[in-house]
Amino acid sequence: MKITLAQAINLLSSLHKKVGELQGEFFNVHVIEVPKGETYTPYEITVEAVLQQLSEVQRDILELKEIIQQANLSNLVEWDGSSISMIRAIETAKQLRERLDLLKTLANTKKREYNVHHHSGAIMEQIALFDPAEFKKKPTN
Repeated sequence: MKITLAQAINLLSSLHKKVGELQGEFFNVHVIEVPKGETYTPYEITVEAVLQQLSEVQRDILELKEIIQQANLSNLVEWDGSSISMIRAIETAKQLRERLDLLKTLANTKKREYNVHHHSGAIMEQIALFDPAEFKKKPTN
């Protein structure tokens, strides 16, 4: 059965959730607390069974991640006049978003700002070492 890359990513998310559930179940069944000397009824599922299920899901995650990475390497997209891999496109998009956030910080910085230190009462001047107005003019794309 073939699935799309988007479906594989959704499946990967589901598998990660399953890992979280199994880890929670592990912590629920790895010990039991009873009054000293009392008998107890063991849980229906054993620690070993939970660990086995966890190993299987983690193995599935590794296989799926490998398939996704191979697909991301072999599938190409057009970017700025050339064909690049999906991995490169995804990473480039992340880097551009991070840069945009930095540029927005520069654009929102005040040229001069005064702050009072709470402990000493000293008035401190914060001076931008660039022209914030220039960054407000720059296009964001």
